[in-house]
Amino acid sequence: MELLKWTIDGVEREAYVCFPKITPAPIMFAFHGHNGSGYGFSNQEFEKYWHEAIVVYPDGLPTKSQSDSLGVGSGWQHTIGEVNSLTSIKDQDLKFFDRMLLELSSLIFPKVVMTFGWSNGGFFVYNVLWPARGAQLAAISGASCYSVNTDKKSPKAILHIAGKTDPVVSFTQQQESFKEIRNLNQSIDDGTIIDVEDFGLVKTRFLTKLKKPTVFIEYDNGHLYPSNVVKHIPIFFRNQSLKL
Repeated sequence: MELLKWTIDGVEREAYVCFPKITPAPIMFAFHGHNGSGYGFSNQEFEKYWHEAIVVYPDGLPTKSQSDSLGVGSGWQHTIGEVNSLTSIKDQDLKFFDRMLLELSSLIFPKVVMTFGWSNGGFFVYNVLWPARGAQLAAISGASCYSVNTDKKSPKAILHIAGKTDPVVSFTQQQESFKEIRNLNQSIDDGTIIDVEDFGLVKTRFLTKLKKPTVFIEYDNGHLYPSNVVKHIPIFFRNQSLKL
């Protein structure tokens, strides 16, 4: 794993990157939750389940959130056009994503870009990257978060992960959000359970007219997903990459 650094609008940004043996390769970005870090989130070790991919664990910057009114903890912007209260930079994390993608472009298969985010990282993926950079994303995934709406969002292969007892982000709210995403992807059935595992993990696949893989994983725990969820994320992305 390598630590890469860039200066964007006068502010240093960092990401921990795992490179495969052979490039060009697909790429997966993994955005941590609020008060997390790229290095800390790298303990997910997504690369263990997708050896062929570049896996990027970016570092967020101090950012205000509902639970952090002073913006002490590191995190990600919540909306397009958001101005960070500490750096005064507009769209600082969107610019960060653009720079990472540009700097690594020579090592990436065109249009094989996947993004995953947990909690605040998931809100960033769903509500900033998806509507703003959807044309560049082959597939997305979010956990313990939800899509505020489907405005300016194109149909997309998606894996959503939610805890039935999440005390931070309502499970019901996540279900309702996913229904909107299913409608966007033109879902044509009520779902088929394709996997059941420990910790109450149930994986459901929904068929869509647009043939966009649309998958929902639920589990019994709260905001933090159990360890057996981890492998499903890079495997989902890997399966999508093989179709491209």
